[in-house]
Amino acid sequence: MGSVRGGEQSILGAGVNWYMNSNVKLMFNYLHIDVDRLNHAGPDNLTPFGPSPATPPLGAEIGQSLDVYALRVAVQLLTRNGTKRSTNRSLP
Repeated sequence: MGSVRGGEQSILGAGVNWYMNSNVKLMFNYLHIDVDRLNHAGPDNLTPFGPSPATPPLGAEIGQSLDVYALRVAVQLLTRNGTKRSTNRSLP
């Protein structure tokens, strides 16, 4: 069996809440994700992603970087007896 080929992941996040009024809240989140790892090709499988160029050379650093944006709305509704009921909706 081959050795474990791990990597490193970094996530930077920020969020902002905007209270439009006492019943509506808008939430925005941002994440920057960076993943670095080594090619997991090994002695047992030299081409895990298929023939070259799909599989990088053995020991090459591969990974990905992506940005995530999320927007949510929370609405607090009043019921007939005057109590508050919360609902959360995520926008696609």
